Formats: sequence, C-alpha cells, structure tokens
Amino acid sequence: MKSLFFRRGGARRRAWLAGAAVLALAVAGVAIAGGPSTTNPVSATFNATTVVKKNVQTCTGADGTYEITHATYAGTSTSADPSLNGPIRIDIKSVYNTTKNLGWLNAKLQFDGTTPGGKAHGNLSAVNAGGQLHGFLSGQETAPGKHLLANVSARFAGATGFGSGQLGTGTAINTAVVFSGSCKAAEPQKPAHPTKPSHPKPPKHQH
Repeated sequence: MKSLFFRRGGARRRAWLAGAAVLALAVAGVAIAGGPSTTNPVSATFNATTVVKKNVQTCTGADGTYEITHATYAGTSTSADPSLNGPIRIDIKSVYNTTKNLGWLNAKLQFDGTTPGGKAHGNLSAVNAGGQLHGFLSGQETAPGKHLLANVSARFAGATGFGSGQLGTGTAINTAVVFSGSCKAAEPQKPAHPTKPSHPKPPKHQH
C-alpha cells in the first residue's frame, strides 16, 4: 500500500523544515521587487474555514496515533497590499501526532487580490504544536520580479481549517520538529466470501 506518511531518507526535508522554523525568528513579511532594489514590509490577516474538499486517514506510529489530512480550504485575506487582499485558497497536507499534539504541515496558498491583476501565491511549511501553526512562506506576487517572504501563524484544525491567520504580523513562537520513518493506514478488512452450499451426491446404483 502506498505510504501516507513521510518516507525514510528525508534528511533534506528535515533540515529544510528546521531552517524554516529558525527563520520564524523574524516577524515581518518582506516583498522584494525586481529592477532597482526595493524592500518593503507587508502584512495580512486571514481566515480559511470553508472546507472545499478533505480526506483524513489515521495510522499508528511508534510514538502514537497519527492523523494525515489532505484538504483544501477557502476564505478571505485582508491586507493593505492589493495582491494579498481578497479571497484565499489553501491546499494542505497535514501530519499530526494526536498522542503528542505535535506535527507539521505543508501548504500552497493562493491569494486572489480584489485589484485587477493583483495576485500572489506561495508555499508554506509550518510546525503544528497543539493546533497552533508557526511557519515560513516563500512565494511571489503577480507583478514581475516581486518575491514574497513571510512568517505565518494561524490556528488550524482539519475539520475547520485556518483561523486567526497572520502573515508578517503578530508575535512569533519558535518551534521545531524532527520526523522520520513511515506510517501506513490499516488495510480495510475484506468481507468473507459466502460458503457455497454443498449438494449431496446421488447414491450409486448397485447392479
């Protein structure tokens, strides 16, 4: 069966996620434009509580029960930056140890700004400690050459999505995790085949 969890040999991924958590020391989001150098702070608040689609599976690891969620959520982002102000869509994969209340999440964020042509997108990696996300987003705005780097925090639950989201604002709490191994959902039990009825053999004729 295909692994639903993280695979072995994930040293690069562990190092990258730890690095992303270290970057959470900074608080402000930053937009860097092409051409003559400019660097400007940006911020946004968001909620994404509409469940567009969701698939949740559980499995048992060496240290407890895991909940693996693949889902898409929709909501609204509010920002003075036109590219970050408007509808938001978030596609996620979440791996969460419900025994330890600790896990991680990878997500793709799509901002559809209310200003024509104003859009942004980015990839988020975050640590989930007790339903509170803290992570780092790297992406771009629609305008050529505009790169977006931001610390992100939010409340998260698979059933309800993202609440009290903050991008480039708020107070950072530094968390980090190391993960390894694999976890597979239990194989569904196949129904037993019905027993075929036995038919008595006719008696042999004696000559």
